[in-house]
Amino acid sequence: MRRVPLIFAVTAVAFAQTPVELCDLLKNLEKWDGQMITVRAPVRIARLGRGAVDGPLPALKPGICDAVIKITDYRAIPPQDHTFPNQVELTDPQSRVAVHKVDFQWEGQNHSLYQAALRRVDVENELLRITVTGVFETLFRRGVTLGFGHGNASPAQILVKTVDDIEIVKMVR
Repeated sequence: MRRVPLIFAVTAVAFAQTPVELCDLLKNLEKWDGQMITVRAPVRIARLGRGAVDGPLPALKPGICDAVIKITDYRAIPPQDHTFPNQVELTDPQSRVAVHKVDFQWEGQNHSLYQAALRRVDVENELLRITVTGVFETLFRRGVTLGFGHGNASPAQILVKTVDDIEIVKMVR
């Protein structure tokens, strides 16, 4: 019978993710918090030298985005305003900094391919363009003024399920 292939095709289409624009995620943090998303975006890589953190510090960063993510830190005396950069961290879903509990892991071979691509990028002249699927997280809904990643610099993170369509591209200057 031909029912099995037809049922499989319908199931595969039902679970496909429609990609979200990275700038839309940044403009609507609370809307996307806790949602499984797919986003195609550039990864910009900062490298730190010797010290507490050594190696690449990658984050999804849109080319052009007019999102303004501003908080007031009332813990400081006097209170201080802080504007986050438009970037999103990529985080292992089993990390202790995960806000939401998820029932998936970043598969080892998929994670290894991503890490290998990071090492090949000439950070002065190239960037990665990737498709990420995972759970989007922010702390803004909870009234917390901290971010994610190195120095709490990012207003959001994605608990990564997969990174696909990895390509190294020349930066446009």
